Amino acid sequence: MKFRTEYTIPQDAPKPLQPERLAILLGSCFSDNIGAKMLSSGWPALVNPCGVLYNPLSICNLIDLALLPEEERSRRVKASVIPREGKYVSWYASSSIAGSSSDECAGKMLAALEELRRGLGEAQALLLTFGTADVWQLADGGMVVGNCHKYPASSFEKRRLGIAEIVGKVRHTLNNIKSINPDLQVILTVSPRRYLATGLADNTLQKAPLLLACHELCSPVEPAGESENREEITIKPGAGAMRISYFPAYEILNDDLRDYRFYSADLLHPSEMAVDYIWDCFTRTYLTDEARSRLSAIARANRRQNHRPIL
Repeated sequence: MKFRTEYTIPQDAPKPLQPERLAILLGSCFSDNIGAKMLSSGWPALVNPCGVLYNPLSICNLIDLALLPEEERSRRVKASVIPREGKYVSWYASSSIAGSSSDECAGKMLAALEELRRGLGEAQALLLTFGTADVWQLADGGMVVGNCHKYPASSFEKRRLGIAEIVGKVRHTLNNIKSINPDLQVILTVSPRRYLATGLADNTLQKAPLLLACHELCSPVEPAGESENREEITIKPGAGAMRISYFPAYEILNDDLRDYRFYSADLLHPSEMAVDYIWDCFTRTYLTDEARSRLSAIARANRRQNHRPIL
């Protein structure tokens, strides 16, 4: 008898990643979870250099900003810096990027963006984790913010992204990356973290556009001219080209594990046990058995090195 639906990997699935090469992880706190696993296993990774971001537009805006010419990048960053509780933060980033002055905050932000720009040029893989389709836009018709920084709700207009808007923005951003790294492997995920402030039904509605957008982004692109509303891009599957795949982290927690013991005490975030299981699924999906063995050996060695005896 079977008592659960287990995640299975297709027998002919390629194992495209090499854990000796850089991976970049951007997005929700699930990116932090997987990035921590990579780093503890000796896999070089750049994880959320500007802090956790949740919606696809803010994640893509950050990448687009990093790829701008230096002068324009600096101008936009400086314009995004605002005061908050005696410090300065940026609308583009989380509160992890902060300074005692506007210049200090902008300097930290620009340093993080330069690190991201360099990483995008040399990375083997880019993992984007989308958390919610809800965005907060400055009330004067301005930018979609990466973080509200505890400003009054009246400062923003909240709206929900549609599938076409998500797909168009992500494709535009990937095209920008393709100009400097055409062989990049792109992995899309939807965060299993639940957003229950507005109820169970709304949590599902927040996730639905993300899931459908990921499905469309991983589908073959129509030839130019077949759709008037589709941005003409050159991202195609196959060897020697940017490849986009979907890793079902959301489905693994909700359909495979499917039990509250796999959530942390807040009943919103995946537990440590769940993250371990999803990490195992991730490595089995994208790495060869030999590469997985090397990672496991490094992780064990690091745990022994960091172990502190009680006495």
